[in-house]
Amino acid sequence: MSGERMKRTAWRRSASTAALAVVLASTSGLAPVAGARQIPQEAAGCATDDRGVERCTGTIANGAPYTWEIPSNWNGTLLVYSRGGPVVIVPALDAPRGVSAWLLQQGYALLGSSYSAPGWAVAEGPADQVATMDAFEGTYGKPTRTIAWGESLGGSVTHALIQRYPARFDGALPLCNAGGGMAAQWNQLLDATFALKTLQAPTSSLALVNLPRFPAATPDATAADALVTEAQKTAAGRARVAMAAAFNNAPLWVDPADPEPVDLAGQQAQMAKALRNAIRLGMSVPRQEIELRAGGNFSWNTGVDYAKQLALSGRWEIVSALYQQAGLSLEQDLRTLQAAPRVAGNAAAVAYAKANVAPNGVLSFPVLTMNTTGDPSALPAHEQAYAATVSATGSAGLLRQTFVNRAGHCNFTPAEYAGALLTLEARLDTGTWGDSTRPEALNATAASTDLPGGTRFVSYRPDQFLRPCSLLEARCEGEP
Repeated sequence: MSGERMKRTAWRRSASTAALAVVLASTSGLAPVAGARQIPQEAAGCATDDRGVERCTGTIANGAPYTWEIPSNWNGTLLVYSRGGPVVIVPALDAPRGVSAWLLQQGYALLGSSYSAPGWAVAEGPADQVATMDAFEGTYGKPTRTIAWGESLGGSVTHALIQRYPARFDGALPLCNAGGGMAAQWNQLLDATFALKTLQAPTSSLALVNLPRFPAATPDATAADALVTEAQKTAAGRARVAMAAAFNNAPLWVDPADPEPVDLAGQQAQMAKALRNAIRLGMSVPRQEIELRAGGNFSWNTGVDYAKQLALSGRWEIVSALYQQAGLSLEQDLRTLQAAPRVAGNAAAVAYAKANVAPNGVLSFPVLTMNTTGDPSALPAHEQAYAATVSATGSAGLLRQTFVNRAGHCNFTPAEYAGALLTLEARLDTGTWGDSTRPEALNATAASTDLPGGTRFVSYRPDQFLRPCSLLEARCEGEP
């Protein structure tokens, strides 16, 4: 596809008859299934504002809301934004917070679907995005360049677009996303909650998997959170909390309201907050809703060597120091974990999780990722797993990964969003990354936008991800 910029001043409106390629994935199936082309359920409603930006909203045939915006000085590039979060937002979002006005001023066209289903909509979201792109192209013609981007859950949708529809895009920018995939992410969440239960409440009946059917209450998550509160009152409890968190690659700074810790006590307190977040994801609504979609438990810890995991986690010294302070035997607790009965996954549910989505490592165009160094949900360590998978397919030259020195999930500034996008665009224009992804270059690019919030790109090497599970493996370690 040519990188030449396209300029348009007049638009053809034919949204009511635009063909839509609606590819629906069953929430109980294992892969997207091609469907017949359909027309929109609701014709686009369009209006042009005093800036010359035409904004259209509507729904595709399966009810997914969409929004697109086209400036009068369209430069030919279409940005396809995938939203995060579990809620179907109306009107659909078509850009990250704080940057849409700047993007439109620069000449980008913006597009986003809110997907046809709430929750972990990685099965539905990619097809809904492509259907919306078809409607857009039926109205305005094919863009000269199309870039996929999205954050959190939308990052997973972006990764799925990279794998399922490579011919439709020229570049991609997955943001604050667990790039190692769904099975990998929730396996490590299980490791953390398994260690907490085994060491702090070994006789309890806390349900770690096979949760009450969504949307029933999940009282065991509340009980597990209370275990952390109680454990934090003693040296022994704090040591065990840190070890449980270490099994999920816990960053040492996760709360943006706190200063970055430099002492052992401060780092342990951040690991406790990371463990609370692991309980929220791993024992409450997110797991509960995915189990419903998958038809059962999609996580397992059969075959895991927890002593090996701790040694690889990059947290051995911290955990060991806390155990010494508490006068506890680290080796004995590791033996206890190793001897505890394990959790087996449901094979069909695991297959669903891997299909929706695990990385296959194949890149057809440049991909730039952006994560904060202190994200407790989209762990920075996922980037190590994703890079290893991409490297194994020979696609490493197309991938660059960037990090912002900040705590919190998707905690980026408008300047950083724009700086990352411009860096990817430069790669598409020139055919080379050069030094553009060095922190100083990224910070200069972001600052040049004059957008607010500052810029804190930093050189960062993520920890080794402990439970990788990609599509390159016929069976991941311990998989049922």
